[in-house]
Amino acid sequence: MKVFKSEKGRNEVLESYDRLLNAWEVDFEETDVASEYGTTHVIQAGDKRNPALLLFHGVGDNSALMWIYNAAELAKRFRITAVDAIGGAGKSIPGPGYGRGFDQTIWLTGLMDGLGIETADAAGVSYGCYLAQLAAITMPGRMRRIVGISGSVSVEGARPNGIRMMKAFLPEALFPTERNTRKLLIKLTGPGGTGFLENPELMGHWRLLLKNFNNMSMGFHKIRKFPKAAFAQIRENALFLIGDSDILTYYPESLEIFDKLEMNHMIIEGAGHAANHEKPGEVNQMIIRFLEK
Repeated sequence: MKVFKSEKGRNEVLESYDRLLNAWEVDFEETDVASEYGTTHVIQAGDKRNPALLLFHGVGDNSALMWIYNAAELAKRFRITAVDAIGGAGKSIPGPGYGRGFDQTIWLTGLMDGLGIETADAAGVSYGCYLAQLAAITMPGRMRRIVGISGSVSVEGARPNGIRMMKAFLPEALFPTERNTRKLLIKLTGPGGTGFLENPELMGHWRLLLKNFNNMSMGFHKIRKFPKAAFAQIRENALFLIGDSDILTYYPESLEIFDKLEMNHMIIEGAGHAANHEKPGEVNQMIIRFLEK
């Protein structure tokens, strides 16, 4: 399955990816780790003696875009490893083994082994929030603490938010003109969304993704629902950050789940689904304080 709709589109995205990465304002290394599922691309920064922190992006984006406002600050305290998901819109390359048998836990375990990371903390945005939960629950000996941003608790019985997703992304995502790209981002962000809206390189990159990324290529990343008991086991080591303008996460049924499961969560005023772009200073400090406490 093609990750990008055309070779020309792929080249445009990766050229923009490199420009974003060079704006991270921190020294970094890029590494590829081979596995049965293909090649996973990661970006690493920070002192190798610091605690390891895995960073997971969402569907339809990549590490260069996701962590542009967070990498430099987090790299002062951690050895960060920003992971381009296999099948995602970054530099990872799916192999023949990437398909219906794709197992995210096996993939992440192999990735950590390949990088020589024995234990780590993790933070993720949107779908990356789910990956952090999955890692904490299915890899308990290797995950210390996790921070989920702009994502819900993936617990059995929780209602899917497919209708909310459709309302949020349609019709603008189907016709990613410059005007529609801006309209879509305004829907997804809160009053603090200027960090994304006023950055031409970020906006341009996101529009390239909307035009060129084949969303079906991440279709093998299935979302599992875990029993309530699993969250009791990770409760003390998990924190969720939710923007009060996030139309995908901030609604009564979603917030009720956090309360019922007694999961640690904090509300970020004025932030939407792109909370770590909209309020990077607050998000960075919340991550650091929780992981270091």
